Amino acid sequence: MNKLICLDVECLPNYFLVVIKGLTSGRYLKIDMYGAGTKLTKEQRSKLNHMLSRYTSFGYNSNNYDMPQLNYALSGATCQELYENSKKIIDNRQPNWMTYRNLGIDPRPYNHFDVMEPSPAVMISLKNYGTRVGSKKLKEFYLDPHIPITEDQIPELLAYCENDVEVTVDLYEAIKDRIELRVSMGKQYGLDLRSKSDAQIAETVITSELKKQGVIAKKPELPNSFKAHYQAPDYIKFKDKRLNELVEMLEDIQFSIASNGAVTMPKILANHKIIIGNTTYKMGIGGLHSQEKSISVVSDKNNVMRNADFTSYYPFIILNQGLYPKHLGKKFLEVYREIVQTRLKSKKRMGEIKSEIKHLKSLLKDDTV
Repeated sequence: MNKLICLDVECLPNYFLVVIKGLTSGRYLKIDMYGAGTKLTKEQRSKLNHMLSRYTSFGYNSNNYDMPQLNYALSGATCQELYENSKKIIDNRQPNWMTYRNLGIDPRPYNHFDVMEPSPAVMISLKNYGTRVGSKKLKEFYLDPHIPITEDQIPELLAYCENDVEVTVDLYEAIKDRIELRVSMGKQYGLDLRSKSDAQIAETVITSELKKQGVIAKKPELPNSFKAHYQAPDYIKFKDKRLNELVEMLEDIQFSIASNGAVTMPKILANHKIIIGNTTYKMGIGGLHSQEKSISVVSDKNNVMRNADFTSYYPFIILNQGLYPKHLGKKFLEVYREIVQTRLKSKKRMGEIKSEIKHLKSLLKDDTV
């Protein structure tokens, strides 16, 4: 990738602000406009376009918010127009393709990626990520975004925006290996995977690779009366009678599928308590959930705690069981196996590169002593 810059945008009825930080230089660039009818000047548009064209940029939730706003500003939008567009994006949770379509503009071909989806947690804010990655300072947005600001409020808003950029950089540094993995896989498949979650990568690559084999991946059409059933593998057997009864109950249940493709939780299962050892669980569609509010587990001379990490646990369940969507056929398994193997090879290579760099640094250090 080119040299990196991190960006963040703030928008109010009479003020528009773009803050950019160069990761190598550590310097900030601020571009703003004050006044509801104000537009970016020719010089500001040239400077902003130059930065975004020359460097690789990233942000947080930037594909859906910051980049459409920047493209709109570069097309000549006023502060008031940018504010109205900002409201639509936020209130409607508008994806970027819809924003560009509604505005009647095309996104400029900037080299940009978004760190929100590749980050490991789900549906949490940038500030919550900041607490997890050890950011030095966190600050929630303190203004009413629908009220115009005064000129003397601008310096504090600038400081707030700069802090958001710092937290975004902290998050990038924490997930850099995940971005590098996406770059490596993207080169192999000819796709830009940098802004995608693990699930989105699988969906994108599977769709692309199946298309090469003449299979068009699309949502299956199911009748309203369709019910799904669980069939336990033959090796699922328990010594505990209650757990074997639970398996039988699961195989008897008819699971309904909602219009969005999600499996609906049956009432009988939602309220069913499962006891394993001394712990009580309830079952969700995704697995078991223990019911204690808090617990402290301490190892002693008779008990040892282990943290077992399984390589690609769920993907190998799919592959070993030969599970595939009926409307895609068995070609799905061929494509999926290749994706899993590619991902593992890429992760291994990333680890080898890091070890090599660490070794070289230690050699250089020894030479300077």
